[in-house]
Amino acid sequence: MKVTTGWIQDTPKLIVETDDGRLLNLTDSLGDRALNGVDALLARGVGPAELRRLVSSLRGPVFLDEKAGLVFAGPIWHPNKILCVGLNYREHIDEGRNQRIANEQFPTLFVKTNNTLSW
Repeated sequence: MKVTTGWIQDTPKLIVETDDGRLLNLTDSLGDRALNGVDALLARGVGPAELRRLVSSLRGPVFLDEKAGLVFAGPIWHPNKILCVGLNYREHIDEGRNQRIANEQFPTLFVKTNNTLSW
């Protein structure tokens, strides 16, 4: 099960890809406009097991068809911290031109600020 945030007719929605590959509009399925993205889901403390139970218990699931006009958005809109790992696989390291970095034993860690995100 995959979860993301998407826009339908200029309104943010929490979208779940179910195990059978269909896209479920969880926001409308629950009738909960405040549950409009991954940020809101995380703020409520909903984990993977609880999400599966929630989806399986829906009485009137709203699935999207190809004409729904879904535009995918960044899954998390307002991250507090963005921690990144660079040079985390051998092929990427070998591409590097800086020999000192290429010989490092551990991957490079760096941060990004949330204003560097785009979607």
